[in-house]
Amino acid sequence: MLIYFSFLNFEFMYLNYRWVEIFFLVCFSLTTDRLWAVFH
Repeated sequence: MLIYFSFLNFEFMYLNYRWVEIFFLVCFSLTTDRLWAVFH
């Protein structure tokens, strides 16, 4: 039971990390698009 719970907790943390990574990638691409529009 404890192993199952820790596995769920680990999976939740991993999913959270994936969403944060996607969020940063989207923000980074938007920022680079704006910089590209400003400098070019």
